[in-house]
Amino acid sequence: MLERLNIGITAFNKLDTRLFIFVLLCLNYLTFNLTSNEEFYFALAKQFVDPDWLPHSFSLVEWPATRFLYQLLVGSMLSFLSFEQTAFFSRLLSCLLFAFPLARLFRHLKLTNLEVLFLLQVIYFGQQSLFAGEWIFGAFKPKTLAYVSLFYGLDYLLSGKHLKGILATLVATYIHALVGSWFALIYFLYLAVRKQPLRTILRLAALYMVVVAPLLVYLAKPILIDNPTAINGINLDWIYVYFRHPHHLAPFKSLLFFAREFLAGVLVSLAWFLLCIFVFRSLEDQHVRKLNLLNIITFSILFASLLFAIFDRNGVYLKFYPFRISALSMLFIILQSAIMLKKYILPERYATSIAAILLCLSLPGLADNSLRTVRRLAEPHVRPDLETLADYVREHTDQRDVFIFTGFQDQEDELSFSRKTRRENFVLDKFVPTGGKKLYEWYQRLQQKEQIGKDLEALFELTDTYRVDYLVANRPHEHQRLIPVYQNTTYFVYRID
Repeated sequence: MLERLNIGITAFNKLDTRLFIFVLLCLNYLTFNLTSNEEFYFALAKQFVDPDWLPHSFSLVEWPATRFLYQLLVGSMLSFLSFEQTAFFSRLLSCLLFAFPLARLFRHLKLTNLEVLFLLQVIYFGQQSLFAGEWIFGAFKPKTLAYVSLFYGLDYLLSGKHLKGILATLVATYIHALVGSWFALIYFLYLAVRKQPLRTILRLAALYMVVVAPLLVYLAKPILIDNPTAINGINLDWIYVYFRHPHHLAPFKSLLFFAREFLAGVLVSLAWFLLCIFVFRSLEDQHVRKLNLLNIITFSILFASLLFAIFDRNGVYLKFYPFRISALSMLFIILQSAIMLKKYILPERYATSIAAILLCLSLPGLADNSLRTVRRLAEPHVRPDLETLADYVREHTDQRDVFIFTGFQDQEDELSFSRKTRRENFVLDKFVPTGGKKLYEWYQRLQQKEQIGKDLEALFELTDTYRVDYLVANRPHEHQRLIPVYQNTTYFVYRID
């Protein structure tokens, strides 16, 4: 029995790692269903490529910043594919692209396919960061392609091919400025601590800065120079950080919030940070030493950022997503742990038994996620009431009409409304502008929408300032200025007189 198992495991480990990782990612993440992030970014991409799609939209007419390549790619796909088909094929593309640098990385670290299966399926896929909720794998977002390039950079860093590593980091920076820039900081600190020749570091730093300079010029004026700090006494960074993204950016929004959302991950990070400094630094394996140093650098940035967060009550620093790198530290931890276990703890003579245990631990999660993926592909999620609402809106309303939703706890009711109907949704919590006066207006619109949920009369005050033609509610309303035009079991639609 053990001999057969050993033959099977050996054959599995001989599979092309690129093919294996591609299939593994597909089994976990392929779907026709859009996440909330994809609903937003795909709609932005569609509007970018086809400005006549929703020409008067408040939410979707947006400066692309570094999303330019992403919006061009996704928007072009949406020119001949549906949103659902684009979700499927873009995820398929990301699975394929991720497979190549990840395979290089795992082969460099001498990890077998079975070990990779356990590390990704059992440990990493379900919780990709220790705190702040960063996700690398899953939905196809602007940062997805940046992480592909970042993984090439990480492999080159560990291989000592630093020119190639910095070039890959530059590509990541141009695709997504923050993802690439934070990794660049880690990379240059790594080179400095590893005592690379000063001339080499300066040359690589000069190369990076010279190539990034045009991007900084492109981003600086609309983001930093032209944007006011506050409007009517409300700080715009505070809106973005503390009002909209505290789960990613503002650990000390309140002590209760920190305890509930951040504390457990911060404590695990602190424990591992101390182990890296006082225990693992003495280990001699070169892979362990490199990953340990990456962990020390990453955790140093994270804990310095936590310290800044105590005093940054407006989000001036926090808006740059410093805790995003917690996803990288999580990856460094599992890679370092795997190598240390193989090198120092698990006896070679028990390799077959250990492999059997890894297989038994990995298969249930893989089987469960694979079945979920098959079900999602065979029966994509459909909301019949939303589809019939969309049919009515397209047939009986003008394309310039504006709709506002009230009473719905689940934003899924609203996220796909505009792209299904080609009608403007007055405001969406998820569709947040990057900054400036538009961010302030988005905030004001949300406040007004919230007030409508408390007092319907606020709706008619709103129409004095903005064009709002229809109310979509989750229950019946009676008011002389509300004319019922459509209803089903979920939606009640009123024309505003």
